[in-house]
Amino acid sequence: MPYTLDWESGIVTKTFSGFMSAVEFVGSAEEIIGHPTFDALQFVINDCTSVEGHHVDADAIDAVAALRLGAETMNPNIRVVVVSTVASVMALFLAAGHPLRLGGSETHSFASMLLARGWIQDQPTLYGFRRLT
Repeated sequence: MPYTLDWESGIVTKTFSGFMSAVEFVGSAEEIIGHPTFDALQFVINDCTSVEGHHVDADAIDAVAALRLGAETMNPNIRVVVVSTVASVMALFLAAGHPLRLGGSETHSFASMLLARGWIQDQPTLYGFRRLT
């Protein structure tokens, strides 16, 4: 199952459909972090409303958690949004963002894009920074 990325000011929407593979789960995170506008990114929306299932294992979740942790040193202002009604799909993104798995970015889940976009619209712009000590 391929994914698509739709970039807009401060937001990228990653849309998955069909069965999500571990390679796509990790590769999509790598592609976003490597994008030239990553430093200005505020929200990553993972639209999984068309995902039927996944083949994502703990190693892939750990890889995304590590990528997210590293990415926070470059841009600590990103909030991750997951849109799905499938509990096992939402759990992947929540696990990759769980502090015990090393990913510290805020992760929020919603049952529809309408709810997710409404929440995003109500959020303040973050201007955080990471102090390196």
